[in-house]
Amino acid sequence: MALLGLDELAIWLIPISVGIFLVQQYALYLVLLFIVYFVTIRALESISLGNLQSKPVLITGCDSGFGFGLTIKCLKNGMPVFSACFDERGEKGLRDEAKKIPGGDQLLETFTLDVRSDESVNKAREFVEGKIAENGYKGLWGLVNNAGIGDMRGWDDWQTPAVYQRFWEVNALGVIRTTHAFRHLIKRTKGRIVNVTSITGKVAMPTIGPYSVSKMAVGAYSDIIRSELCQWGIKVCVLEPGFFKTPQANPQASLDDSARVWDRTPQSVKDEYGEEYYKWSQQIITGYLEYKCKPGAHLVVDAYYNALTSVLPRGRYQIGYDSTFQFTPLSYLPTRWQDWIFRYYTSYVARPPPTKVSY
Repeated sequence: MALLGLDELAIWLIPISVGIFLVQQYALYLVLLFIVYFVTIRALESISLGNLQSKPVLITGCDSGFGFGLTIKCLKNGMPVFSACFDERGEKGLRDEAKKIPGGDQLLETFTLDVRSDESVNKAREFVEGKIAENGYKGLWGLVNNAGIGDMRGWDDWQTPAVYQRFWEVNALGVIRTTHAFRHLIKRTKGRIVNVTSITGKVAMPTIGPYSVSKMAVGAYSDIIRSELCQWGIKVCVLEPGFFKTPQANPQASLDDSARVWDRTPQSVKDEYGEEYYKWSQQIITGYLEYKCKPGAHLVVDAYYNALTSVLPRGRYQIGYDSTFQFTPLSYLPTRWQDWIFRYYTSYVARPPPTKVSY
Protein backbone atom coordinates (compact mmCIF):
# COMPACT_ATOMS: atom_id res chain seq x y z
CA MET A 1 0.00 0.00 0.00
CA ALA A 2 1.53 3.30 -1.13
CA LEU A 3 2.09 6.01 1.42
CA LEU A 4 0.19 9.28 0.96
CA GLY A 5 2.16 12.17 -0.42
CA LEU A 6 2.34 15.51 1.34
CA ASP A 7 -0.25 17.06 -0.97
CA GLU A 8 -2.70 14.21 -0.47
CA LEU A 9 -2.10 14.26 3.31
CA ALA A 10 -2.79 17.99 3.41
CA ILE A 11 -6.09 17.44 1.62
CA TRP A 12 -7.13 14.96 4.32
CA LEU A 13 -5.97 17.21 7.16
CA ILE A 14 -7.79 20.34 5.99
CA PRO A 15 -11.32 19.12 6.97
CA ILE A 16 -9.99 17.89 10.32
CA SER A 17 -8.34 21.23 11.02
CA VAL A 18 -11.48 23.11 10.02
CA GLY A 19 -13.56 20.86 12.29
CA ILE A 20 -11.24 21.45 15.24
CA PHE A 21 -11.34 25.20 14.58
CA LEU A 22 -15.14 25.24 14.49
CA VAL A 23 -15.39 23.22 17.70
CA GLN A 24 -13.05 25.66 19.41
CA GLN A 25 -15.08 28.61 18.15
CA TYR A 26 -18.38 27.11 19.29
CA ALA A 27 -16.87 26.28 22.68
CA LEU A 28 -15.65 29.86 23.01
CA TYR A 29 -19.08 31.20 22.06
CA LEU A 30 -20.74 28.95 24.64
CA VAL A 31 -18.34 30.12 27.35
CA LEU A 32 -18.96 33.76 26.44
CA LEU A 33 -22.71 33.16 26.34
CA PHE A 34 -22.60 31.58 29.80
CA ILE A 35 -20.57 34.51 31.17
CA VAL A 36 -23.02 37.05 29.71
CA TYR A 37 -25.97 35.07 31.08
CA PHE A 38 -24.38 34.74 34.53
CA VAL A 39 -23.46 38.44 34.75
CA THR A 40 -26.92 39.50 33.53
CA ILE A 41 -28.73 37.28 36.02
CA ARG A 42 -26.54 38.45 38.89
CA ALA A 43 -27.10 42.08 37.87
CA LEU A 44 -30.88 41.61 37.82
CA GLU A 45 -30.76 39.84 41.20
CA SER A 46 -29.03 42.87 42.70
CA ILE A 47 -31.76 45.28 41.56
CA SER A 48 -34.30 45.96 44.29
CA LEU A 49 -38.00 46.54 43.85
CA GLY A 50 -39.36 50.00 44.50
CA ASN A 51 -42.11 51.20 46.82
CA LEU A 52 -41.07 48.88 49.65
CA GLN A 53 -43.11 50.88 52.16
CA SER A 54 -46.28 49.41 50.62
CA LYS A 55 -45.02 45.80 50.68
CA PRO A 56 -45.73 44.28 54.10
CA VAL A 57 -44.09 40.97 54.95
CA LEU A 58 -44.82 38.34 57.58
CA ILE A 59 -41.88 36.59 59.24
CA THR A 60 -42.14 33.67 61.65
CA GLY A 61 -39.59 32.71 64.28
CA CYS A 62 -38.52 36.26 65.13
CA ASP A 63 -37.55 35.77 68.78
CA SER A 64 -33.87 35.55 67.84
CA GLY A 65 -31.49 34.56 65.07
CA PHE A 66 -32.31 34.95 61.40
CA GLY A 67 -35.93 36.03 61.92
CA PHE A 68 -34.91 38.74 64.36
CA GLY A 69 -32.17 39.98 62.03
CA LEU A 70 -34.43 39.99 58.98
CA THR A 71 -37.10 41.98 60.81
CA ILE A 72 -34.58 44.67 61.72
CA LYS A 73 -33.19 44.81 58.16
CA CYS A 74 -36.68 45.18 56.67
CA LEU A 75 -37.57 47.94 59.14
CA LYS A 76 -34.37 49.83 58.34
CA ASN A 77 -35.38 49.77 54.67
CA GLY A 78 -38.91 51.00 55.34
CA MET A 79 -40.81 47.72 54.90
CA PRO A 80 -43.84 47.07 57.14
CA VAL A 81 -43.29 43.83 59.06
CA PHE A 82 -45.59 41.41 60.86
CA SER A 83 -43.22 39.54 63.17
CA ALA A 84 -44.38 36.30 64.77
CA CYS A 85 -42.64 35.33 68.01
CA PHE A 86 -43.09 32.24 70.12
CA ASP A 87 -43.67 34.17 73.33
CA GLU A 88 -44.15 37.68 74.72
CA ARG A 89 -40.51 37.93 75.77
CA GLY A 90 -39.51 37.62 72.12
CA GLU A 91 -42.05 40.28 71.18
CA LYS A 92 -40.69 42.70 73.76
CA GLY A 93 -37.09 42.22 72.67
CA LEU A 94 -38.03 42.88 69.06
CA ARG A 95 -40.09 45.98 69.87
CA ASP A 96 -37.28 47.39 72.00
CA GLU A 97 -34.84 46.97 69.11
CA ALA A 98 -37.32 48.48 66.63
CA LYS A 99 -37.55 51.65 68.73
CA LYS A 100 -33.90 52.33 67.92
CA ILE A 101 -34.81 52.63 64.23
CA PRO A 102 -36.42 55.91 63.06
CA GLY A 103 -40.08 55.03 62.48
CA GLY A 104 -39.36 51.36 63.13
CA ASP A 105 -41.89 50.93 65.91
CA GLN A 106 -44.63 52.25 63.60
CA LEU A 107 -43.76 49.78 60.86
CA LEU A 108 -43.65 46.77 63.19
CA GLU A 109 -46.54 44.61 64.34
CA THR A 110 -45.72 41.71 66.66
CA PHE A 111 -47.81 38.77 67.80
CA THR A 112 -47.30 35.34 69.31
CA LEU A 113 -47.55 32.31 67.06
CA ASP A 114 -47.23 28.59 67.64
CA VAL A 115 -46.96 27.03 64.18
CA ARG A 116 -47.96 23.66 65.67
CA SER A 117 -51.43 24.93 66.54
CA ASP A 118 -54.28 25.47 64.07
CA GLU A 119 -55.95 27.73 66.62
CA SER A 120 -52.85 29.90 67.02
CA VAL A 121 -52.31 30.17 63.26
CA ASN A 122 -55.97 31.06 62.60
CA LYS A 123 -55.85 33.71 65.32
CA ALA A 124 -52.71 35.15 63.72
CA ARG A 125 -54.39 35.17 60.31
CA GLU A 126 -57.33 37.17 61.67
CA PHE A 127 -54.94 39.63 63.31
CA VAL A 128 -52.91 40.15 60.13
CA GLU A 129 -56.01 40.46 57.93
CA GLY A 130 -57.36 43.14 60.26
CA LYS A 131 -54.12 45.13 60.23
CA ILE A 132 -53.84 44.89 56.44
CA ALA A 133 -57.36 46.29 56.03
CA GLU A 134 -56.71 48.95 58.68
CA ASN A 135 -53.57 50.20 56.94
CA GLY A 136 -54.97 49.98 53.42
CA TYR A 137 -52.51 47.41 52.14
CA LYS A 138 -53.48 45.32 49.14
CA GLY A 139 -52.30 42.13 50.84
CA LEU A 140 -49.09 40.51 52.02
CA TRP A 141 -46.07 40.90 49.79
CA GLY A 142 -44.00 38.23 51.49
CA LEU A 143 -44.30 35.25 53.81
CA VAL A 144 -41.06 34.04 55.39
CA ASN A 145 -41.36 30.63 57.05
CA ASN A 146 -38.37 30.91 59.35
CA ALA A 147 -39.63 29.24 62.54
CA GLY A 148 -37.97 25.94 63.30
CA ILE A 149 -36.15 23.76 65.81
CA GLY A 150 -32.84 21.93 65.55
CA ASP A 151 -32.09 20.14 68.79
CA MET A 152 -32.13 16.44 69.83
CA ARG A 153 -28.88 15.30 68.21
CA GLY A 154 -28.06 11.61 68.25
CA TRP A 155 -28.07 8.41 66.20
CA ASP A 156 -31.40 7.12 64.93
CA ASP A 157 -31.20 4.12 67.27
CA TRP A 158 -31.38 6.59 70.15
CA GLN A 159 -34.37 8.52 68.78
CA THR A 160 -38.09 7.79 69.04
CA PRO A 161 -41.01 8.32 66.65
CA ALA A 162 -42.18 11.04 69.04
CA VAL A 163 -39.01 13.04 68.33
CA TYR A 164 -39.58 12.76 64.59
CA GLN A 165 -43.19 13.82 65.14
CA ARG A 166 -42.06 16.90 67.08
CA PHE A 167 -39.73 18.00 64.29
CA TRP A 168 -42.40 17.30 61.70
CA GLU A 169 -44.97 19.43 63.55
CA VAL A 170 -42.69 22.46 63.75
CA ASN A 171 -40.31 22.36 60.79
CA ALA A 172 -42.52 20.78 58.12
CA LEU A 173 -46.21 20.89 59.00
CA GLY A 174 -45.67 24.31 60.58
CA VAL A 175 -44.55 25.64 57.20
CA ILE A 176 -47.49 24.01 55.42
CA ARG A 177 -50.00 25.21 58.02
CA THR A 178 -48.73 28.80 57.92
CA THR A 179 -48.58 28.88 54.12
CA HIS A 180 -52.16 27.65 53.83
CA ALA A 181 -53.33 30.32 56.26
CA PHE A 182 -51.71 33.29 54.50
CA ARG A 183 -51.28 32.42 50.83
CA HIS A 184 -54.58 34.09 49.84
CA LEU A 185 -53.02 37.37 50.98
CA ILE A 186 -49.93 36.66 48.86
CA LYS A 187 -52.10 36.00 45.80
CA ARG A 188 -53.46 39.54 45.99
CA THR A 189 -49.99 41.03 45.48
CA LYS A 190 -48.35 38.33 43.33
CA GLY A 191 -45.73 38.25 46.04
CA ARG A 192 -43.16 35.90 47.53
CA ILE A 193 -43.05 32.86 49.79
CA VAL A 194 -39.62 32.18 51.26
CA ASN A 195 -38.86 28.91 53.06
CA VAL A 196 -35.66 27.90 54.79
CA THR A 197 -34.42 24.33 54.57
CA SER A 198 -30.75 23.52 55.17
CA ILE A 199 -27.83 21.82 53.54
CA THR A 200 -29.07 18.80 55.49
CA GLY A 201 -32.30 19.13 53.55
CA LYS A 202 -30.23 18.44 50.43
CA VAL A 203 -27.88 15.80 51.86
CA ALA A 204 -29.04 13.89 54.95
CA MET A 205 -26.43 13.76 57.70
CA PRO A 206 -25.87 11.24 60.49
CA THR A 207 -26.86 12.20 64.08
CA ILE A 208 -29.49 14.76 63.02
CA GLY A 209 -32.04 12.45 61.40
CA PRO A 210 -35.26 14.12 62.63
CA TYR A 211 -34.00 17.53 61.53
CA SER A 212 -32.87 16.34 58.08
CA VAL A 213 -36.13 14.49 57.44
CA SER A 214 -38.22 17.56 58.30
CA LYS A 215 -36.09 19.90 56.18
CA MET A 216 -36.22 17.57 53.17
CA ALA A 217 -40.00 17.67 53.47
CA VAL A 218 -39.90 21.49 53.39
CA GLY A 219 -37.76 21.37 50.26
CA ALA A 220 -40.20 19.04 48.52
CA TYR A 221 -43.19 21.15 49.57
CA SER A 222 -41.46 24.29 48.27
CA ASP A 223 -40.87 22.67 44.88
CA ILE A 224 -44.53 21.69 44.71
CA ILE A 225 -45.96 25.12 45.47
CA ARG A 226 -43.36 26.84 43.28
CA SER A 227 -44.84 24.98 40.30
CA GLU A 228 -48.45 25.36 41.40
CA LEU A 229 -48.52 29.00 42.55
CA CYS A 230 -46.60 30.43 39.60
CA GLN A 231 -49.94 30.71 37.79
CA TRP A 232 -50.83 33.34 40.42
CA GLY A 233 -47.59 35.21 39.83
CA ILE A 234 -46.19 34.04 43.16
CA LYS A 235 -42.48 33.27 43.43
CA VAL A 236 -41.33 30.62 45.92
CA CYS A 237 -37.73 30.76 47.12
CA VAL A 238 -35.76 28.29 49.22
CA LEU A 239 -32.78 29.11 51.40
CA GLU A 240 -30.20 26.36 51.96
CA PRO A 241 -27.81 27.78 54.55
CA GLY A 242 -24.73 25.99 55.74
CA PHE A 243 -23.58 25.90 59.35
CA PHE A 244 -23.52 29.31 61.04
CA LYS A 245 -23.16 30.33 64.66
CA THR A 246 -26.73 30.56 65.93
CA PRO A 247 -28.49 29.59 69.17
CA GLN A 248 -29.41 26.27 67.52
CA ALA A 249 -25.78 25.49 66.63
CA ASN A 250 -24.32 26.03 70.08
CA PRO A 251 -21.81 23.27 71.01
CA GLN A 252 -22.76 23.24 74.69
CA ALA A 253 -26.47 23.13 73.87
CA SER A 254 -25.74 20.28 71.49
CA LEU A 255 -23.95 18.39 74.25
CA ASP A 256 -26.97 18.86 76.50
CA ASP A 257 -29.30 17.67 73.70
CA SER A 258 -27.17 14.60 73.10
CA ALA A 259 -27.14 13.81 76.81
CA ARG A 260 -30.94 14.04 77.01
CA VAL A 261 -31.30 11.76 74.00
CA TRP A 262 -28.91 9.22 75.53
CA ASP A 263 -30.63 9.35 78.93
CA ARG A 264 -33.98 8.49 77.34
CA THR A 265 -32.53 5.65 75.28
CA PRO A 266 -33.62 2.18 76.44
CA GLN A 267 -30.96 0.34 78.41
CA SER A 268 -30.96 -2.50 75.90
CA VAL A 269 -29.90 -0.06 73.17
CA LYS A 270 -27.32 1.55 75.45
CA ASP A 271 -25.83 -1.89 76.01
CA GLU A 272 -25.50 -2.34 72.24
CA TYR A 273 -23.45 0.85 71.85
CA GLY A 274 -21.68 1.26 75.16
CA GLU A 275 -20.63 4.34 77.11
CA GLU A 276 -17.41 4.82 75.13
CA TYR A 277 -19.32 5.03 71.87
CA TYR A 278 -21.65 7.62 73.39
CA LYS A 279 -18.72 9.78 74.50
CA TRP A 280 -17.18 9.49 71.03
CA SER A 281 -20.49 10.60 69.51
CA GLN A 282 -20.49 13.71 71.68
CA GLN A 283 -16.98 14.51 70.47
CA ILE A 284 -18.12 14.15 66.86
CA ILE A 285 -21.14 16.42 67.34
CA THR A 286 -19.41 19.20 69.27
CA GLY A 287 -16.21 18.97 67.25
CA TYR A 288 -18.13 19.31 64.00
CA LEU A 289 -20.08 22.33 65.23
CA GLU A 290 -16.98 24.06 66.58
CA TYR A 291 -15.16 23.45 63.30
CA LYS A 292 -17.96 24.14 60.84
CA CYS A 293 -20.09 26.85 62.46
CA LYS A 294 -18.69 30.20 61.42
CA PRO A 295 -19.79 33.78 62.05
CA GLY A 296 -21.78 35.24 59.19
CA ALA A 297 -25.45 34.93 60.06
CA HIS A 298 -25.90 38.24 58.21
CA LEU A 299 -25.38 36.30 54.96
CA VAL A 300 -28.59 34.37 55.63
CA VAL A 301 -30.44 37.57 56.53
CA ASP A 302 -29.19 39.19 53.31
CA ALA A 303 -30.38 36.20 51.28
CA TYR A 304 -33.81 36.37 52.91
CA TYR A 305 -34.00 40.07 52.11
CA ASN A 306 -32.91 39.55 48.51
CA ALA A 307 -35.58 36.88 48.04
CA LEU A 308 -38.19 39.38 49.23
CA THR A 309 -37.02 42.47 47.36
CA SER A 310 -35.09 41.45 44.22
CA VAL A 311 -36.73 41.96 40.83
CA LEU A 312 -35.42 38.49 39.95
CA PRO A 313 -35.05 36.32 43.08
CA ARG A 314 -33.39 32.93 42.88
CA GLY A 315 -35.35 29.74 43.25
CA ARG A 316 -32.64 28.49 45.60
CA TYR A 317 -30.02 30.26 47.66
CA GLN A 318 -26.95 28.31 48.74
CA ILE A 319 -25.48 30.28 51.63
CA GLY A 320 -22.01 29.68 53.00
CA TYR A 321 -18.99 28.00 51.46
CA ASP A 322 -19.98 24.60 52.89
CA SER A 323 -23.41 24.79 51.28
CA THR A 324 -22.04 26.01 47.94
CA PHE A 325 -18.82 24.06 47.56
CA GLN A 326 -19.28 20.96 49.73
CA PHE A 327 -22.83 19.78 50.20
CA THR A 328 -24.36 20.93 46.91
CA PRO A 329 -21.71 19.07 44.84
CA LEU A 330 -21.97 16.15 47.28
CA SER A 331 -25.69 15.87 46.55
CA TYR A 332 -24.91 14.98 42.92
CA LEU A 333 -22.52 12.15 43.76
CA PRO A 334 -23.58 8.49 43.58
CA THR A 335 -25.06 7.12 46.78
CA ARG A 336 -22.09 4.81 47.38
CA TRP A 337 -19.72 7.77 47.24
CA GLN A 338 -21.85 9.78 49.67
CA ASP A 339 -21.97 6.86 52.09
CA TRP A 340 -18.19 6.44 51.93
CA ILE A 341 -17.59 10.15 52.53
CA PHE A 342 -19.82 10.24 55.59
CA ARG A 343 -18.29 7.07 57.01
CA TYR A 344 -14.84 8.51 56.51
CA TYR A 345 -15.72 11.95 57.84
CA THR A 346 -17.42 10.75 61.02
CA SER A 347 -14.34 8.65 61.75
CA TYR A 348 -11.86 11.52 61.77
CA VAL A 349 -11.15 10.48 65.35
CA ALA A 350 -10.65 6.86 66.38
CA ARG A 351 -14.17 5.51 66.56
CA PRO A 352 -14.71 2.78 69.11
CA PRO A 353 -16.83 -0.08 67.79
CA PRO A 354 -20.25 -0.61 69.34
CA THR A 355 -20.30 -3.08 72.20
CA LYS A 356 -20.62 -6.62 70.90
CA VAL A 357 -24.05 -8.00 71.64
CA SER A 358 -25.06 -11.48 70.57
CA TYR A 359 -28.65 -12.26 69.66
